[in-house]
Amino acid sequence: MKTTHRLTRRAWLKATAAGAALAGVPLPLRAQPRTFKIGAVHPVTGALAEPGQACRLGAQMAVEAINAAGGIKSKGGIRLELIVGDTQTKPENGRVEAERLVNQGAQMLLGSFDSGSTNAMAWSRSPSRNACRSSSTSRRPIPSPRTSRSR
Repeated sequence: MKTTHRLTRRAWLKATAAGAALAGVPLPLRAQPRTFKIGAVHPVTGALAEPGQACRLGAQMAVEAINAAGGIKSKGGIRLELIVGDTQTKPENGRVEAERLVNQGAQMLLGSFDSGSTNAMAWSRSPSRNACRSSSTSRRPIPSPRTSRSR
């Protein structure tokens, strides 16, 4: 016994309407690739502005190159987003800027160029998240947020 299915006008109209509705959904409402937010804290003003601006430019160029190549492929094409902060070449601003960037969603912190700000960033805490920290230069290693060694 062979069963045949005929496409009725009603079924065709339903399928066409569903396809048109799906195609008409604006891009922001469709699934977007996830982003990994990186906070870059550098002294872009003050006495160390010149090398700090070069560090920021390098970070921006790296993010643009990775995103242009399709994102981080091993993570399913995840895109990078750079959030920037300025220490103004003042060590006490390192902690403030690091906490601000983490509160804006940064999952990783880069910087700072100067050791004083890097030291201050190392001891920053955010009540909601612990961001991974990476230093471009520093006199001492950055301690893990899970350790509480005193200096």
